[in-house]
Amino acid sequence: MRTPRPGHLPVGNKAPVVSAGANQVVNYTNTTVGLSGYVSDDGNPNPPSLVTSLWTKVSGPGTVTFGNAAQTNTTAHLVQPSPMSCN
Repeated sequence: MRTPRPGHLPVGNKAPVVSAGANQVVNYTNTTVGLSGYVSDDGNPNPPSLVTSLWTKVSGPGTVTFGNAAQTNTTAHLVQPSPMSCN
């Protein structure tokens, strides 16, 4: 980051803004749910690097298969009923 001139704010790279969407509770065997995420970036440094995201299973028993884990809006197929957390 460069040193700002007096009276000017520094220009630099800020962290992306990310949301995994609303919490969901699934109580059924062998079901598919929709996931709606959000990723925003400030475009710095310039030229900007490509911002990527990836859904992963964080906790809980059973298995989860994502329709396309690299897309912010996708599906998750849950094989066993269980409280899971995905982000």
